[in-house]
Amino acid sequence: MKARRLKRSSSSTKRRTPTLRLSTQRSRAARALQRAVARGRLGHALLFSGPHGTGKTTLAMCLGRLAAAEGLRTLLIDADLRRPRVQELLGPETRSGLVELLRGECTLDQVLRLDAATGLVVLPGSRRVDRPTRLLGPDGLGRLLAACRTRFDLVLVDSPPLSAVADARRIAPLVDRAVLVVRWGTTARELVARVLADARELEGKLAGAVLNGVDLAKA
Repeated sequence: MKARRLKRSSSSTKRRTPTLRLSTQRSRAARALQRAVARGRLGHALLFSGPHGTGKTTLAMCLGRLAAAEGLRTLLIDADLRRPRVQELLGPETRSGLVELLRGECTLDQVLRLDAATGLVVLPGSRRVDRPTRLLGPDGLGRLLAACRTRFDLVLVDSPPLSAVADARRIAPLVDRAVLVVRWGTTARELVARVLADARELEGKLAGAVLNGVDLAKA
């Protein structure tokens, strides 16, 4: 009987191991975010990619929720106005968002949404715009980011792919740091190298890269 009990206890421990590892990784990531914000390494951070399909928006949402859950005043802005996707992750669609705010049709507090579970504040992109470049410049998004410095500890900007349109290059000078998101087994190295070589606006701002969707069994 004792041997059987020990065996069941051992298997139970094994089942809990993945959860414990995830919890440990989450804590490490949270501490890293807090240190980066405290040291001024992050403030307004741009998340960008080469092509579509890297999981950039999902990553931005996860990072935002993690930071907010750890007590950082965090804002996630959906600045991919050609293909806004943050709204899809939030749930029911709202009528107003970043586009209407930058056009002066509403106030910031009228368009902000709160993720009740974590405290993350989200500014959705609202309706799709074919030519949003002017809205994303210093007189539009730039002024908004400046106004958010005293209100939030961390602002994450989800931008369009750098290789597709000029929008991300327009946003780059307005942020403090930039993070490149690539997908394992999908994003070509040559494309990443070309995108970074052409993006002079990112000089001195690239904080690092995230390799998304890694298959640990094949890596």
